[in-house]
Order: sequence, then structure tokens, then C-alpha cells
Amino acid sequence: DSNGELNSLMYSIKDELATAYPQLPTSEQAALFKRVLATQFDSRYSEYGLEDTFTKLLEEWAQHSQTDQNTYLQVLDKHVQSSPNDWRRDALLRQKMALLKTWNRLDDMEAFATTHMEIPDFRDTFVQKAIDAKNYDKARSLLQDGIRLAEQQKNAGTISRWRKRLLEIAYLQEDIPAIRTELEHL
Repeated sequence: DSNGELNSLMYSIKDELATAYPQLPTSEQAALFKRVLATQFDSRYSEYGLEDTFTKLLEEWAQHSQTDQNTYLQVLDKHVQSSPNDWRRDALLRQKMALLKTWNRLDDMEAFATTHMEIPDFRDTFVQKAIDAKNYDKARSLLQDGIRLAEQQKNAGTISRWRKRLLEIAYLQEDIPAIRTELEHL
């Protein structure tokens, strides 16, 4: 694989599948979807960095099929639960969030994000929503909870991120003492 031929071959296969899929009967499309989905999470492919080769293809195929969407999400959930490390787990959770957004499943997306507020990007969605609604107390509360969590995890980058958001709110409210406090923290 060092010369890129394996990667090139996988993308050629992906292109052939993309061409063939719409021409198949519905039952064969469902079977192909499941086979490609299984390939997507096959550890043999991840050893070569090919685990994301079919991501966009699967996303497109499931776009108009609630059954395929649910199948994809169940497989993602299974891999999240069995993920041996935090970075892989978080990447899979972010992938699930992106899929829900792409498929316009906004209620599911919000419920999912609410249950995984430990992921800064998910929390930030709710912070921004509160800021947009000018509900600064709620935004501050979410940020302070995020700071406590980041302190427990000893994650200085996330603490700084939330402090900057608190500073942003202080500027929006023209709260000079809060601006000073956040600048001192930063």
C-alpha cells in the first residue's frame, strides 16, 4: 500500500458501487447496503486507513430510507459501546451527529446531543442556541458545567474554550466585572 495503489483500488470500487446501486432492485440494494456497511466497520480496512472509504456513499444511500438510516445508526451505536478508547468513541459520536444532521433528523439530533454533552462540540451547539435566543443565563450555566467537566478531565484547551465563550457573553451584555473576571482566567 505504500505507493497508494490499495487506496486507489478502494476508491475505484466505491465508484463502481455508486454506479451500480441505483440500477439494482430494492431488495438487492438493501443487501448491498448491509454488506458495504459491514465493510465500513471491518477492522482489516482500518489497519490500512481505509475505514472511511464508504462513509459518504452509505450516507447517500440511506438518505431516503428510514430503515437504512436506523441500521446505520444501530451499527454506529454498537461500535461506540465497544470502542476501546475515547478518541475513537468521540469520532463515532461525531459521525452519528453529522449523519442525523445530514438526514435532517433534527429532533433525534438534539436528543442525542443532549445525552452526550461531554463532547465540547455538542455542548457548544446548545450554548450557541441559548446565546442566539439571548438566554445568557442558560448559556453561562452550560458553560460553567462544561468548565467543571473539563477540569475533572484536566482538559485545559476545553476550559479555555468555555472561558472565551463566557467572555463573549460578558461583552454582549457589556458586563465589565464579568469581562475582567474572564480576562483574568484567560
